[in-house]
Amino acid sequence: MLEAGLLKEPTGRPWPPNEKSRRPFQRYPVIDLSFEGFEYSDCSSFREAICTRIRALFREHHVVFEDGRPSELKVQRYREIIDGTAGEHIYVRALFYLSQYLYEHHGERVVILIEDYDTPVLAGQQHGYARDVRDWHERFLMAALKDNPHLYKAVVMGTVRLPLGSLWSGSNLVVSSLLESNFADAFGFAEAEVEELLDRVGRRDDLALVRDWYGAYKLGGTIKYKPSSVLRFFAQNEREPKVFLPACSRGCLRALLHRRDLREAVQTLLAGDLVELPYPLWMTIEPPMFDETIWRLVFMGYLTAEMRSRGPGELPVYHVSVPNEEMRLLIEALAGR
Repeated sequence: MLEAGLLKEPTGRPWPPNEKSRRPFQRYPVIDLSFEGFEYSDCSSFREAICTRIRALFREHHVVFEDGRPSELKVQRYREIIDGTAGEHIYVRALFYLSQYLYEHHGERVVILIEDYDTPVLAGQQHGYARDVRDWHERFLMAALKDNPHLYKAVVMGTVRLPLGSLWSGSNLVVSSLLESNFADAFGFAEAEVEELLDRVGRRDDLALVRDWYGAYKLGGTIKYKPSSVLRFFAQNEREPKVFLPACSRGCLRALLHRRDLREAVQTLLAGDLVELPYPLWMTIEPPMFDETIWRLVFMGYLTAEMRSRGPGELPVYHVSVPNEEMRLLIEALAGR
């Protein structure tokens, strides 16, 4: 997770704890962009998809261009984006332009939320067009997140830290991960929440079953459950648990599991043993090192990692394991064991 600072008043003073969640509510215009499902086999399909998504964003904020105040240039740019005739340089800077227009309209800087930011580049790596899509993606994110005077705050979510050097250098982005405790309450269901859900559907006796199948993720020192699988299990009429995972994610997982340098580690994990990894000082998809590939499986939610101290003055190590039956069966099937 990447975020550009803590919530503060315009004066720079922190809000009182009881007002922290209410003060920003409906105050800042929000640009919400997700790259979920951007797993295309070629770069042109990616570009077509992102242009479609950008057009949807501009339509969502159409009122900004219809109140009589925007200049002729801004209205023209809006129309070109909507009808698909804008040049590539316009689409690359689309989030910058939209944040500028929203700021001028509302008088407040914008919040930009970007989910699954790494999906296009991971797909490009899998299908052989990583260099092209990374190039485009870096320029797109740079325009929106770096040196954008209309930006109040950005939150960027992904499973790996991409090697976008120009974006990270000299920026005000703070990198946090699932391994850290400061965001432990932002991911997954806690056991108390699962117990409450089970009580609501009259299935409290299924707690141990749900824990074995969809729990045991260790995030920031706490035990969490996978929300999507838990909810789908509750929604089904049958009592038997199943493997719940979107089909689009299985191709990426299969490709990782069939890497030669992972074969031994996968067999160790499926046997119920731990794999010990050093502290991840730098996580990136390039170069494709063994440890980094294992970490990708952790951050994609297929494995879980628990920190173990090695004493004062030493970096900790992490014990990686298969968290539950759902992931064990999935990995076993896709690894071809």
